[in-house]
Amino acid sequence: MGGWLAALLALALALALCVAGADAAVVAGFEWTNATAGSTADLHLQIDVQDAHVPADAQLLFTFSNRVGVPPTTIAVDAPTLNEVFDVELTDHAVAITRRGDGSELPSASVLRFTLRGLQTPARAGSFAVGTLAVSDASQTPIFQVALPTVLITPGAIWNARVAFGALLSGRAATLRVEVEPATAIPDDGALIVTLPDMYGSLASAALESAVGLDGAFTLVSEGNQMSVTRVKGTGTATTGAQLIVLQVSGIMHPLLEGPIGNQVRVDTVDGEKLIINQVYVDTAERIVNGQRVYTPLECSADRNSGDGRDFSDSQRQLRRYAHSRPSRVHLIELVDPIRGRSRNGCSQRTCQRFGVRAVSDSNTFDPRSGNVRAVVRAR
Repeated sequence: MGGWLAALLALALALALCVAGADAAVVAGFEWTNATAGSTADLHLQIDVQDAHVPADAQLLFTFSNRVGVPPTTIAVDAPTLNEVFDVELTDHAVAITRRGDGSELPSASVLRFTLRGLQTPARAGSFAVGTLAVSDASQTPIFQVALPTVLITPGAIWNARVAFGALLSGRAATLRVEVEPATAIPDDGALIVTLPDMYGSLASAALESAVGLDGAFTLVSEGNQMSVTRVKGTGTATTGAQLIVLQVSGIMHPLLEGPIGNQVRVDTVDGEKLIINQVYVDTAERIVNGQRVYTPLECSADRNSGDGRDFSDSQRQLRRYAHSRPSRVHLIELVDPIRGRSRNGCSQRTCQRFGVRAVSDSNTFDPRSGNVRAVVRAR
């Protein structure tokens, strides 16, 4: 029983020291020189030691999460507040600093400053835990431990991104071509996600025609205005950085409304966990969806024997009522008076101005068999 009691007391003492040291120091400064996914960066760190001291033979251990790389060939440590020579040892995701005992003890209310050079930032975008700093004496007795703040990693770059539609007609299907050069490799189970502007409510008819620069088998899944081209795991190999990739997707249905398609198209590369690797926004503010032009011949009765044009005026009124009744905009592009068409070069100047049409004289616009006036309208 005595042995168990001694062990429990030792454990309780160690826990008490850890708990007591939880507020003994705080992180007062924390900065990455580059917070882009998969980049090499320096970490500047300041620790305010409040209710603890750092002995001359202290051991300081930085333990990083498995997303932060510690390349042994690039790591260097600067610790200006430790005014002596110290030893640095690197292990997987850890940097250990040992004071040699030839410096002075740092009392409470001291400041520790470090610069860890050559760290590798997480390879994916998002918010990630970085790790901890634990300080102990030469006998491994804990003095304090602090958690390093999380880091917000931004996506890597995509170079020479281009987006082009085969046609821009409202309500019609078109082919979409996407060209990208991601700065970082796409893993073998990765995907490219293309997000069109909000006015593209559904991409259910989209189909992948080709994926140049990628090998293997692919699936295309769409949800709302977003489509994901995913490589089936095990059917291909990872890409290299800055590799040109060209996607050709058919069946993109343009919205029924005319006008700009939206400000931008977003392209992401992701891994098998759908974590973003690279990202780019392609400017599409000047891409305009045009309305469809439907040309419809209209015929209205007219009396070819009338010389005063009253029946032709009645025909104009019928056409006007037709135009007002249509749900889409209707524009007359030809309107010819069969009675006085040649002498007046089609419709009168006033009529042409009113309808916004060009004056046309064409004997074929009057059908002598039916006695009808023919007009052509443009609906869009």
